[in-house]
Amino acid sequence: MAQPLAVEFDKKQFVFQLQKIDRSQLYGFKDIETLDEEGKPCNLATIAEDGRTMIGSGGVSIAYLTSDGEWRDKSELKPVDTHGNEVKPVPSTFKTTSVLEPVSINEYLSYNIRSVYLVQSENNIDELAKNLKSGTIYSFPFSFRESLDASSAFLVASEDGDIFLTVGKKTDIQYIGFEQFSDIETEESEAEEEDNEMDFGMM
Repeated sequence: MAQPLAVEFDKKQFVFQLQKIDRSQLYGFKDIETLDEEGKPCNLATIAEDGRTMIGSGGVSIAYLTSDGEWRDKSELKPVDTHGNEVKPVPSTFKTTSVLEPVSINEYLSYNIRSVYLVQSENNIDELAKNLKSGTIYSFPFSFRESLDASSAFLVASEDGDIFLTVGKKTDIQYIGFEQFSDIETEESEAEEEDNEMDFGMM
């Protein structure tokens, strides 16, 4: 279970306990086991760029080097933007108190949800639970640990009254279509009107 999460609603502070809901708990899971000709399990290996060297599991790592090839520890690195200015990391949400803000269902549906938590609290959250069960959705920035940018968290409730915290990123969808589709429709409709104006009595 994750560490407690503090939120503020109607100028009151509540502490939530989050229980991660894994996909395997909802849909089950399966494992694929690969065996050799003798029935022994196979281990994953990576082929090096030379096409001949076999690297076993744990034999590949990531290193940070300067332009001169000098080794650098990850703790020495600092994130910067495109102008070279240092970017301040976003603190973990568990170290702050998040203010709940209501959002529309359309706003919520525009997000790609990647994590779901069951919310439990020892505080009296009857008023908040009532609003959630009526369909109100609350949101706040969420960062599980210190990171460069925060995700968005949403509080929602099921018909049974269970409260869930969902976490995701906004989906970047760009709609495309025929630019002159309406013009074609107009031309076709005008042609149909001309056809409708003609009858055999005009000949």
